Amino acid sequence: QRYQPRVDLPPAHVTAFLRHQHEYVFGRDDYTTIHLCWRVAPRFFPPLLDTDAIWKRLVRVRLPQREVRTLSAEDSLLALALFSAKQRWERLRRVSDVAELLRSHPELDWDRILGQARARGAARMVFVGLQLAHDLLDAPVPEPVRKQMQADRAVGSLASGVKKRFSEGIPLTPGPGERVRIAFSAFSRLRDKIRFLVRLSVIPTGEDWAR
Repeated sequence: QRYQPRVDLPPAHVTAFLRHQHEYVFGRDDYTTIHLCWRVAPRFFPPLLDTDAIWKRLVRVRLPQREVRTLSAEDSLLALALFSAKQRWERLRRVSDVAELLRSHPELDWDRILGQARARGAARMVFVGLQLAHDLLDAPVPEPVRKQMQADRAVGSLASGVKKRFSEGIPLTPGPGERVRIAFSAFSRLRDKIRFLVRLSVIPTGEDWAR
């Protein structure tokens, strides 16, 4: 069974799509999907990970039949936090990914994780992911990190809204309005909020291309 692109574009539009987007999604009828990514997140999100630098920090892991390279644990946590925020924490499995990474890597370099997140204006996104993993799945978050999370009141408010949505089965409202609301709460720096709005208004989203 062959994989087909989720957004079926005429050849003349593919180049523009690749220039504006960050991934090309292929799927099969059994709901299996493959995401071919050349950026961690859309261009209107803060560049939490330096794409060139992460290649230098790749680590090797052993799979049943071969050894492959993958992101370091610290970069994996940052990528998961950014991807979850991009998806507006819509699925519990995203929270589970963060929780299991924390359990399997108890010696994370938190200074590097939080230092990079703050430098890129994405600390709040990381904190929300950690808060949800701790509250919902009892993930081990170090006490000093939890104190920093609690110092940002927006983290608790965002996490509470996500937990309520999970517990009450509230559907996520799609569309630009929801993205703007998340941007103004998940981004801590004014310049990131402005950049988000400007780029969202001029860069076609995946939904735009689908339409």
